Amino acid sequence: MANILVASQDEILRDLLELSLQRLEHFVRLSESGDQSLKMIRDDFFYLALFDYEMPDMTAVEILKTLKNSYGNVPLAMILSSDISPDTVKECISSRARDFVVKPFIIPDLILRMEKILKAANLL
Repeated sequence: MANILVASQDEILRDLLELSLQRLEHFVRLSESGDQSLKMIRDDFFYLALFDYEMPDMTAVEILKTLKNSYGNVPLAMILSSDISPDTVKECISSRARDFVVKPFIIPDLILRMEKILKAANLL
């Protein structure tokens, strides 16, 4: 069981991921903005954070840069995006995201990728 943050402005996506991950006995917290995500990460420990690339107040890359510069507690990160330009993918990976997932995606495939990251880091 892992403590996972799902950060997206899309309420349906947040709820769907929460339900799917809870069925696998993961503890899930939800965020709808970058600022809220930063506060949650500051106050709690997350093994993995799943960020939508475009958040209302900042991008996932900006969130990761802020975490790297200001917080000691940086979870493993995955970024979801419908923008698959080479520059966006490169920016996400260079910001230390562990994976970049293109929308639309299949939930079971996303969960397998998440669990693979957690297992590789010996967190599952």
